[in-house]
Amino acid sequence: IQHGLRAGGVNESQKQAIAAALTRSVRLWQGPPGTGKTTTITALMQVVVTANRVVAKASSNTYAGSKGTGPVLAVAGTNAAVDNMIDGLVRRGVPVVRLGHPARARPELRHLTLEAVARASPLGKKAAELEVRTQRAIDDLLVRLRRVEQELERDTNVGNFIISSNTPKNVPELEICSG
Repeated sequence: IQHGLRAGGVNESQKQAIAAALTRSVRLWQGPPGTGKTTTITALMQVVVTANRVVAKASSNTYAGSKGTGPVLAVAGTNAAVDNMIDGLVRRGVPVVRLGHPARARPELRHLTLEAVARASPLGKKAAELEVRTQRAIDDLLVRLRRVEQELERDTNVGNFIISSNTPKNVPELEICSG
């Protein structure tokens, strides 16, 4: 616990609350704004993440698996509360990924959203390249489609409707000219 609390900003009462939270499956902390709830929560999460790393390292697993809790999921009732937790965890050096729509994250935290992290990964970069290539192909097809539409409109204005040789064999070619 002490290692997880080295980032500071935690008083004795908060240390006791963290220790108590580690021995229970559910713990409720409530209080008016400015009483240290976010500081206490981020310190608790830092302790849990640090403990998971120690257990994972000892068991040579990427995640602690059955010997630990694995990744930690923290939730809050508002986007502002989530951002406050994220900010506190970042200041404590805890690796974090923010879930939820990126537009709802504070601008300075958007690089921590799942979408941003995924796009920054090697597979995410490949996916982004594929997305760009696909969009270019769609744009090219739309340009070609507009040209065909313009040709059809021009032919329609003259009154010519032509079914070309691409028609099925059982349908005769047809040319209609209006007078």
